[in-house]
Amino acid sequence: MLATREAWSYAQTGSVQPFRRAVGIAEDHFAEGGGDETETRVRGLEEAELFGVIGARWRDLATARQEPKEARHAQDYIGRALALRDPSRVRNRAFDLIGLARTHLITSEPDRACELIDSALPIAGHWASGRVGEKLRNFHRESKSFATSPTVRSTRDAIRDLISV
Repeated sequence: MLATREAWSYAQTGSVQPFRRAVGIAEDHFAEGGGDETETRVRGLEEAELFGVIGARWRDLATARQEPKEARHAQDYIGRALALRDPSRVRNRAFDLIGLARTHLITSEPDRACELIDSALPIAGHWASGRVGEKLRNFHRESKSFATSPTVRSTRDAIRDLISV
């Protein structure tokens, strides 16, 4: 968990090599764990959560550097998180979908980004006043440059209707 926090700080500053080192440490420490349920709780992360967190950090790095290549890494990690995510963890799934959508804005794939947001909106409503709403506001702000697209405009309107932006 601490290594993912370190990676986050490097991602914010666009420091690629220290970021990669911190992610590697996080993955190594996770792999060293025994894998039993008690150990997972003590470490604070399950595999899906680790991939989601690392994917979000790759997205932060991609945003800081405006680098689509880093966003592709984020897409890989968040995709793995979604595949492993326990279906009962609906809020985490909403975070994953929104985070993945934001990476598709970085890679100039606004239609795919909107598909993901549109699939997240029905489950995001329960948490729209908290952090999920904050992530949707971020998407709304980040998608502004694509707002001439009818698909993007429609998704932005749906976000606006769900939360105050």
